[in-house]
Amino acid sequence: MDEDEKKTQLIIKSRPKNNFSMVENNGFIRDTQLTLADKGLLTLLQTNKEDWRIYLEEVSRHSKNGITAHRTALQHLIDCKYVRKTTEREKGKFLPRIYEVFDRPYDGTPIQHYQKSKTSATEDAQEEPLLEKPQVEIPPVVKSKVITPPMENQTLTNNNYNNKKKN
Repeated sequence: MDEDEKKTQLIIKSRPKNNFSMVENNGFIRDTQLTLADKGLLTLLQTNKEDWRIYLEEVSRHSKNGITAHRTALQHLIDCKYVRKTTEREKGKFLPRIYEVFDRPYDGTPIQHYQKSKTSATEDAQEEPLLEKPQVEIPPVVKSKVITPPMENQTLTNNNYNNKKKN
């Protein structure tokens, strides 16, 4: 390997400080069944809020790929079980489609969905999963007496001063 080849193999990564997503290195990114378009669409779907609705027309406005390419990628993700699409009916009418997006192919096991806490605006903004809050017992406030030990008067002697007076 010559010096030019070594230079071209170097990857320098930026480290974002906020508003970023993490992708598992051995997850869908390394799946050879997926095209780069599939991986890009899957990443985009995972970075949106849980209640975000998929509009391929909107996705295609933020990409150079057309709506047909995005529709093909979405169908391929469904075929590879990275996305599960369900359509339900109520009183003979179709309800909106529900897309469930996974970072690994869905194998049929029950899925634990994250729920956002509605207690504060800061938690909603951070979109962190709801964690169980432990019950904390607050101890009663007890006034304690401050005990000060008696002070003794100590005679301080300055030997230098006393020596000068005697001379």
